[in-house]
Amino acid sequence: MEIKRKVRPIAQILNERCDGNPWCPSMRVCPIGAIKVKESRGLIMKKVVLEVDENKCTGCGKCLNYCAHQAIRIT
Repeated sequence: MEIKRKVRPIAQILNERCDGNPWCPSMRVCPIGAIKVKESRGLIMKKVVLEVDENKCTGCGKCLNYCAHQAIRIT
């Protein structure tokens, strides 16, 4: 008999849509700080690559409302 685990939803960053804003509103509004800077590029004009900590993300969707580029989805 196979036991099925319920998979909880988590946010996912679509890097091809993300503008790399180092002051990303979605990152700042996450109630548990699950969206973090993975890497930072550029000397004068900083551009960041964001990632979601899958162990922290609860899938609440608050970040979706603050992403102007629709670069986040809940899966």
